[in-house]
Amino acid sequence: MRTRLTILALFFSTSFSLSQHIAPLGRLLDGYYPRMSEQDTVIVWIYFTDKGPAAEQKLAMSPTAYLSERAILRREKALKTTRVIDMQDVPIDQSYVDQIKAMVRRFRHTMKWFNTVSAVATKAQIEQIRRLPFVREVDAVVRYKTREVVNRDVPVGPPAVFPTNPDTSFSYGGSLTQNQQINTVAVHNLGITGQGVLIGIFDDSFPNLNHPALATRPIVAHYDFVDNDTVFHNNDSHGQ
Repeated sequence: MRTRLTILALFFSTSFSLSQHIAPLGRLLDGYYPRMSEQDTVIVWIYFTDKGPAAEQKLAMSPTAYLSERAILRREKALKTTRVIDMQDVPIDQSYVDQIKAMVRRFRHTMKWFNTVSAVATKAQIEQIRRLPFVREVDAVVRYKTREVVNRDVPVGPPAVFPTNPDTSFSYGGSLTQNQQINTVAVHNLGITGQGVLIGIFDDSFPNLNHPALATRPIVAHYDFVDNDTVFHNNDSHGQ
């Protein structure tokens, strides 16, 4: 009888502790969370504790399951090893994603490297999400506002032509000072140009594809991670 009572006591104790799991709020969300009503919405990051029960099996898969051949070769060169993937490359557990999708106003993004998803949720929904055993933390997504609307229909003239600097191998135009600051001019003069390297450029928008930095380069792919579409030239003039 005593043994049975002990087992029951342990069972109830364990169940009680699991039901009390509440993931903490991040610094940004914690600042104004108490002032939110139950139906106020906010864009949040929802961080997970792990990549799911099958994470180790997924990690044991071939790197080609997660990376392109180009990326594998680049990592082998940089890391000096053939073990080129780690837990950050493993996709977020789909069951975690599905549960979050069913609980929020609008699902937005997944980010496997940070093991997090973003969503629009009410305070009441956030309280439910915080009690999921695989949720590590919930924080607000940083938001910025622009003060002026950019006219997207302004015609763009031809790119300016700059003379070649006699001390350099290339005509840097208005970017000569910037390149000198980071010493790329000296590297270029050694014949190291980075030819064949795939370059990723992140900016607020790209309204001017006639810019010398873009006009002569093939654009392999493009995406708007804010609006979740492929229109990348309609938001701001900063990228021109």
